[in-house]
Amino acid sequence: MGSNGSLGWPFGNSDMAERIRAHDWAATPLGPIESWPQCLRSVVGLLVPSGFAMVALWGAELIQIYNDIYRDLMGAKHPRGLGQPAAECWWEIRHITEPVYRRVWAGETVTLQDALYQVGRDGSLEDAWFTLSYSPLHDETGAIAGILLTIAEATRQHRAEGALRQNEEQLAAIFANAAVGLSELAQDGRFLRANDELCRILGRTREEVLRLTAFDVTHPDDVPLSLAAIAEARRTNQPASMDKRYLRPDGSFVWANSRVQRLDHGEGQPSTQLAVTADLTDRRAAEERMRESEARLQLALDASRMGIWTYDPVADRFEFDERAAAIGGVEPIGALPALSVMALFHPDDVGLVQARLTEALDPHGSGWNEAEVRFVHSDNSVRWAHARAHAIFDGDGQSRWNIRLLGTLLDITERKQAEVALRESEAGFRAVANLVPGFLWSSDLEGRATWFSGRWFQYTGQSEDEALGDGWLEVVHPEDRQATIASFLQVVKEGRQSSQEYRLRGQDGTYRWFMVRAEPIRDASGQFVQCYGAVTDIHETHELQQRQAVMVDELQHRTRNLLTVVRAIAQQTMAQTGPSALFREQFNDRIAALSRVQGLLSRSDQEPITIRALVQTELDALGAATMRERVALQGPRVVLRKASVQTLALALHELATNARKYGALASEQGVLRVSWDTYTAEAGEQRLSLTWLEEGISTPEEGSPIRRGYGRELIEKALPYALKARTSYELGGTELRCSIDLPLTELAGARGP
Repeated sequence: MGSNGSLGWPFGNSDMAERIRAHDWAATPLGPIESWPQCLRSVVGLLVPSGFAMVALWGAELIQIYNDIYRDLMGAKHPRGLGQPAAECWWEIRHITEPVYRRVWAGETVTLQDALYQVGRDGSLEDAWFTLSYSPLHDETGAIAGILLTIAEATRQHRAEGALRQNEEQLAAIFANAAVGLSELAQDGRFLRANDELCRILGRTREEVLRLTAFDVTHPDDVPLSLAAIAEARRTNQPASMDKRYLRPDGSFVWANSRVQRLDHGEGQPSTQLAVTADLTDRRAAEERMRESEARLQLALDASRMGIWTYDPVADRFEFDERAAAIGGVEPIGALPALSVMALFHPDDVGLVQARLTEALDPHGSGWNEAEVRFVHSDNSVRWAHARAHAIFDGDGQSRWNIRLLGTLLDITERKQAEVALRESEAGFRAVANLVPGFLWSSDLEGRATWFSGRWFQYTGQSEDEALGDGWLEVVHPEDRQATIASFLQVVKEGRQSSQEYRLRGQDGTYRWFMVRAEPIRDASGQFVQCYGAVTDIHETHELQQRQAVMVDELQHRTRNLLTVVRAIAQQTMAQTGPSALFREQFNDRIAALSRVQGLLSRSDQEPITIRALVQTELDALGAATMRERVALQGPRVVLRKASVQTLALALHELATNARKYGALASEQGVLRVSWDTYTAEAGEQRLSLTWLEEGISTPEEGSPIRRGYGRELIEKALPYALKARTSYELGGTELRCSIDLPLTELAGARGP
């Protein structure tokens, strides 16, 4: 190949620079590098260090010489593509590229925006999108000797847009069909949107909810708690959770848990709050029944008193004191035959009583025995008693005989009734716990689980033995376990309610995001004894938060892309039809104006579009920021309806463009004053009046755009037709005055501070 040492190496020391130097160019139509013309060496020296993907196609065979960025786009086509003819390397798109090459050989620069190709970079054909610019390369004689291709790939962007559209549809379905209440709130608490479940919880229609704020539907006593939670969420950018009461239209209230998370919508945009609301009515009712049962049980234990009885096995007779007789329903009090006493017991308990007496009287036994038995009174009422017996023996140590049995009766009727009620309450609570969407649990102070509701086992597939104790940690995502335990111990240490998000593994092996709330419980002495908690599935909500941020970021980008496509189509059409440079300039300016309007529209839900913002945007785009002393804007705040913004924006764009090219902003002497106000017409109609005044302008030539052009036609014809406006356009020797008078019913304006 020959040495390049004497010629120097102008192409740098990147990977592709070294590959170009080492390539056997003598085997190609280009010949050794030493024989390359200076124009080719200059082109290669330009493209190799470039930060854009570039390839030089040289000679009639279009031999490829490319840089590192272009190499990354080639996939498996590199390194074979270096020094290879373009038609041979990219055979699969020859039907597209050959017509382009012919146009460039004819001296034309061809630009393709977001062009779709099916390319085979890694062994199989795939759809790929590129923005490409083909430019002719000239040799020393001025003849076209090759083509320079600059390329930017947009495949990932197009695929992301497709995925985003699908995600948007899924998010809308999730929001509409979520099993918990979902809503988005403005910073002042206004509901921006709400799903069906939230409307059910609040007992209101969606139209009613969207006219209210979160504080309108919150119990007055709970409003301070809500304000504190929202402030905490804004300050820490972490979720805040609270149990509170929501008021319904009939004056009743419903308990619910609300979890608030701040949503950011990009730089300069006001944040909102996402609220997840879960109905706690059933859980609160179950907890109340449990407390009532526990109180009844304690009362029964406190009220019980013990009775005494004896049994003489020789005489086969029982004796009861007054309390024991009352418990057993014995009449008269005193010594009674055993057969009569046995008739007092519930038939199902007679066998148990006889067995316990025999065991207690066994000389070889301990002499102790006890049982819980029922007595049936003469009025057929039943009382429960805890019967305890102790045999008193006498003997010589080798043998012994019994003298009598001494026993006690403890009335446990109220306790038994309370236990039944408690079991029913627990059964009801567990049934409710299994009906709520999430999981309920309890644990000791070390985080060892002592109980889970049934839905835990249904979701995780764990058995009770596997889940209790520390076993529940097995289904927590490995990355979340350490933080989960640390958060729980902090809850116990600080004695406060807390919430945390982590992932749990389901039976199918997949992980979902859950919000876990924990609260330590004190005993009567004030010491923490255990923890209770609830686990709510927030997987869709978690993904919603992530996708929403993507949607907001992509919305404006997609709109600008659409305008770019329109611009590209126009440019391609102009390339074929040969329009004037003036048409190209004006068309691009108007598309740019629409793009700016789309930027305002994309933020209009958080930042309404005003007349001032519209005028300022157009003037700033023309460099008016440097002419502040010659530009004056004055008028109240008037909010525009989104459907009317584009037509009005185009009219203002034409006025601003003419002012910059021919009018007040074209010279140092000109002054532009834009003023507006609202007023009430004779019929009570509210209207907006805007005046555009240019002073100190040069007398325009006859036929210039400022006298008669697209902008003037738009103002005098399009605005009256589209917006029912009254307009005037007066051009004097040194002054231009344009008036636009619009009904506010068309613009839905709102005058504010």
